[in-house]
Amino acid sequence: MIQLTKLNLIIGFSSIILAACGGAFVANELTQNFVLKLLDQNQSWYLTMLKSAHGHTNLFGILHVLLGLTQPHSSSSLRVKRLQTLFLFLGTLAMGLGLLLQGFTPATDSINILSIIIGTCLGLSLVSLVSHLYGIMMKTKNLG
Repeated sequence: MIQLTKLNLIIGFSSIILAACGGAFVANELTQNFVLKLLDQNQSWYLTMLKSAHGHTNLFGILHVLLGLTQPHSSSSLRVKRLQTLFLFLGTLAMGLGLLLQGFTPATDSINILSIIIGTCLGLSLVSLVSHLYGIMMKTKNLG
């Protein structure tokens, strides 16, 4: 269990550090496009996805830290906790790297394979968080 906590903390803080470093690129891209007025539709889409990937990587990093700190307070089995960690990590990848890759594809209203992968991984991360909340609620209920 302690190893799983450490893994979540490592993933979380690494994601936050990566997003912080990526923030410099976001700021540079935004500044260049603002000053040079280069915003066309594709560049605007790319910047939107870049900003979204930056914010979501920070968010998911924080979620990993919180998961690591609160897993000892859950009544879920070790197997479920491992799956929660995996599923949240998939969401972290999807909302960080996946959105960044999505920025390189043209904006469209049709569904592509990358959108399906991102959506699936995001759904799994939500399952992870809901099941973790349930495990905490069950342990709290047993204590009362």
